[in-house]
Amino acid sequence: MGAHHRREESGAGMERPTFDEVAQGYDRRQVDDYVGVLWRYASEVTSRLAAAESALRHERDRQEAQARLAEGVPAQAGGRIGLMLEIAQREADDILGAARQIAQSALAEAVAEAGANHPIVREAREQAEKLLLDAVEESRRLALTRHEDLEAEIARGTHSLDALRRQQGEIVGAVLRLRRLLGEDEIDRAVTDLVRSGLAPEGLAGHVDHDTGAAATGGAATGAAAAGTAR
Repeated sequence: MGAHHRREESGAGMERPTFDEVAQGYDRRQVDDYVGVLWRYASEVTSRLAAAESALRHERDRQEAQARLAEGVPAQAGGRIGLMLEIAQREADDILGAARQIAQSALAEAVAEAGANHPIVREAREQAEKLLLDAVEESRRLALTRHEDLEAEIARGTHSLDALRRQQGEIVGAVLRLRRLLGEDEIDRAVTDLVRSGLAPEGLAGHVDHDTGAAATGGAATGAAAAGTAR
């Protein structure tokens, strides 16, 4: 198989190709062949332009030589010939530049179009799009996971705060009860009762605070005195 050519419009310098479609896109060999044709066409155009420029320079040199040989020609005629040659040179330069620009633009466009449809380029584009979609999906998953972790952490913090508040209430209640006990001398009576019943542990004063220990010692002494009196 080869690349099929058709005229894009009448008078077109190059034929617009059509390629056979295969499983992976356009036939790679046909695309490579067409790119080679474009390169050869550009080389031919450049060669023809160079030949035209060379012929123009040769003609200008010939005209100048003839003008120098014609000594009897008035200076005004020589000036006209020089002006005509200058105008012709400018026109040739313009034609050369325009033709070179058109050839380079056509070649670049054809190469870009062929490259964009090349299987390798298309596969790379598809892989890039897939990587982008995967990155977006992964970012969403991480954001959801982080949100769930934060909610769980908030729930644990709320539970711990509730437990601390309950403990705080219990401690405040115990302090209030202790203050009432201290104010009514119930601690002394409780320690005295323990001493009388023989349940007071050894070194009880070392496990309470200074004030409570003092009260316990005084209560124990009082209890002992009361016991001696009873005997």
